[in-house]
Amino acid sequence: MQLNSRVTAVSFLHYGELMNVHFRGPNAQNVNGNFGANARRAASEGGHPIAELVKTSAIAEDRLRSIFDGVATDITLREIASMSVALNVTLDVLLG
Repeated sequence: MQLNSRVTAVSFLHYGELMNVHFRGPNAQNVNGNFGANARRAASEGGHPIAELVKTSAIAEDRLRSIFDGVATDITLREIASMSVALNVTLDVLLG
């Protein structure tokens, strides 16, 4: 159990570095779009319909659809973590 906590903490630190470098710079739209595509793929492969993800991630449906479509801006760490848990995938899968 402790190993998983450490791995998660390291993944969040890695995400923080990505956010500082990419989310605020000229590559912001590409990173957001990649996250959305990866999340959409994970949802499809895992058989997770939007209605289920709205409940399990606590992300509003319109926001979730904008993330999946790659048009969402300023995706938060909470949203990324929530999607990871709701989809039962690692942050590496979502952040690709």
